[in-house]
Amino acid sequence: MSSTHTSIFEIPVPGELTGEGWHDRLVAYERQGRTVADVLAIAEHLEVKHSTDGRAAAVRRSKRLHLDRQVESQATSGKPVLMPLKTTSRKGHIDAGHEDEYLIRAPSEAPRLRLVDIGDRLAIWSPVKGGGMTNPKGTGLHRFGLITTFARGTGHHGPAFKAADLGKGRPVEIVRDSDNPYDGHAVALRSPRASTAFGFVQQGRSAGVARRIDSGEELVGVCLWGPSACRDDESCLVLIGTAADIEAMTAELPR
Repeated sequence: MSSTHTSIFEIPVPGELTGEGWHDRLVAYERQGRTVADVLAIAEHLEVKHSTDGRAAAVRRSKRLHLDRQVESQATSGKPVLMPLKTTSRKGHIDAGHEDEYLIRAPSEAPRLRLVDIGDRLAIWSPVKGGGMTNPKGTGLHRFGLITTFARGTGHHGPAFKAADLGKGRPVEIVRDSDNPYDGHAVALRSPRASTAFGFVQQGRSAGVARRIDSGEELVGVCLWGPSACRDDESCLVLIGTAADIEAMTAELPR
């Protein structure tokens, strides 16, 4: 897209959005104080998001990254590199019926899963059987001991939410809020060393997280995605697990 626009309202409708829908977004972006550069980045992201080819390219990038690493690590072993099985859904995720085949642990009990950068977010990747991406909102991860949650209540914690470093791969503290008068299972989400929560674990998942913390488990979180110039919303998705599991899954991310 051209970078010569002087107003965000000159930026053409991206992807499959309607003109009315794009105008409504532009009005909201103007209220938020977004610059032309910000909205151009969002528009370019939407072009990819609504393009089957664009999503497929992101999947191929993540597969290529890990297949290349397998080739490097197995170069002297003589072991063949397996190609991915045809068990992916239309969104590039492992089909729900096959998830348990990919969600396994090493003999050390560390998860074989890894977090990989596919552009505007981190994907949860399993190298098993040639590799595949796990649906971060699916039930397979929960059975494996991992939980994903959107940060809820951020509108009530605006300053803390805006101040929080919620870029992909950034750590999140998982803090039990047992004195919360509105929810006996409340679990707060905080940036490291922050004194105020930027949000809470969403309902439907907070009770399970609360029980694990109350039983003595140390749980930590990592952002899979958060607000950024290349995203068209301000959602934040956090992956929660034991400190050992999250450390293993983030081991290959840049520090």
